[in-house]
Amino acid sequence: MSLESSYYVSQIVASIAVIASLVYLAVQTRQSAHSQLAQMHLGRTMLMHETMLKMLDPDLGPLVTAGHRVAPEMRDDEIMRYYLFAVATTRNFEELFREWQEGMLADDRWMTTRNVLRGVLRAPGYRAILRVLRDGLDPAFVAVTDTLIEEVRGRPRVDPVAEWRSAAARELAETNVRSDATGD
Repeated sequence: MSLESSYYVSQIVASIAVIASLVYLAVQTRQSAHSQLAQMHLGRTMLMHETMLKMLDPDLGPLVTAGHRVAPEMRDDEIMRYYLFAVATTRNFEELFREWQEGMLADDRWMTTRNVLRGVLRAPGYRAILRVLRDGLDPAFVAVTDTLIEEVRGRPRVDPVAEWRSAAARELAETNVRSDATGD
């Protein structure tokens, strides 16, 4: 084999190696991006679970419920605790909104978050917090909350206990109808 032939063979081998490296890097980059998205979604899920678990606290849960409904018997220290809880919640919603705007949160996940926010905005106490905070929030986020507030204005605040009782009654009625039809 001549020197020129050896040169061409080595160039072909080098080109194949470069292409293989590029394919490998593309696969690795894609897997890394998927892993980072999974970590972000896990973090978001953990944050929601942490908030829900805090609501199980016998002091905080009733306090948030009273704040949401603007209970007149709330003391100033209770209002302050509710205020701080609602500010933290608002900042979480705002951050998720920003992540969505920056393309770091998928549309379907933002829509789920937006629907949760819409439910929270049915509470007059929470809307009062937004009124207090609005000048310090991202203007685009404020526009979203304003739109959601208009959608829910006049609707009663979410009452999970009443909603569960109603759904459970329907489930029992459907179960009884099926049992009667099958003779079980």
